Amino acid sequence: MIISFSWTTPAVVLGEKGETRRDWRPSTIGMVRKIIDERGGIFDAYTKSPRFGGEMFGRVRGLMVTEQEDSRTLLDHHWQEEGFHVLQALGVEFSKGYSAIDVWRFWLSNENYHAVFRFELLELNHRGRELASEHAAGLLGAGGPVALHEALRRAA
Repeated sequence: MIISFSWTTPAVVLGEKGETRRDWRPSTIGMVRKIIDERGGIFDAYTKSPRFGGEMFGRVRGLMVTEQEDSRTLLDHHWQEEGFHVLQALGVEFSKGYSAIDVWRFWLSNENYHAVFRFELLELNHRGRELASEHAAGLLGAGGPVALHEALRRAA
């Protein structure tokens, strides 16, 4: 099974994202749980859906998935687990020009329930290493978050 990260790919390839919130149907949550429980939780990681030209950049291991987590209950550490510190530093824009801080504020102030997929980056393929190097250089140019040193190490 694949999982695509779209706007948050920079944080994943730099090893700075360990959870993602999704609007998944119960059937999708069940399928993800089955892969975690029965197949070691290995997912091919893509920049976006391959149907729309996405590229595989590596593999992640799903650790757990929860359903219907209220975004208003997010804690400070979730900001980093989502990789938003990296995305904000890079100036990544989500849909309609929203920044990471815009999405974060929306989540905290509105009733939104998401499935939360927690994962770890297992490996990057050649394309993933290229992306990591590009984004690490972008962080350096942006002044970078505290995690810059670690991101550069992972990109090497």
